[in-house]
Amino acid sequence: MSSLMNVDLIRDVDSLVALIEEMCEVPDHSLQGNKLLYEVMGLVGGDYLSAINEVTLRLREFGERMSQLSFDDSVKLMYGLKRLEGCRERVAVVFSVKKASVETLWGLVGELKDRIGVVDECRERGKVVSEFGEEREGE
Repeated sequence: MSSLMNVDLIRDVDSLVALIEEMCEVPDHSLQGNKLLYEVMGLVGGDYLSAINEVTLRLREFGERMSQLSFDDSVKLMYGLKRLEGCRERVAVVFSVKKASVETLWGLVGELKDRIGVVDECRERGKVVSEFGEEREGE
């Protein structure tokens, strides 16, 4: 992962989030008696766990690169994180998987969102410093 550029990691995360979003579009379980649907959901559930593991790897990499992200990259990453969070409730209902990897992902999403917010705030303060030559209190 460390050999990938930020833009490549963002593209990977975006693709994995799109996959998870599509998994949220499965029919309700009111079709429980449908054997084909049951089999397909089993396969999709395996793909869901694979996608969770893959996106977690990439988000960990972003955690290590946080100080090196451009503003544009941090905005794109934040957008992906918000899209992923938008799926959280639906995938919990559809897949009802209680695995440590799933909880790790959601913890990492929250942590990265917080860190991006802090980094962006520091960048804004840096702009204030560079514009006025010195940092002013309360900004």
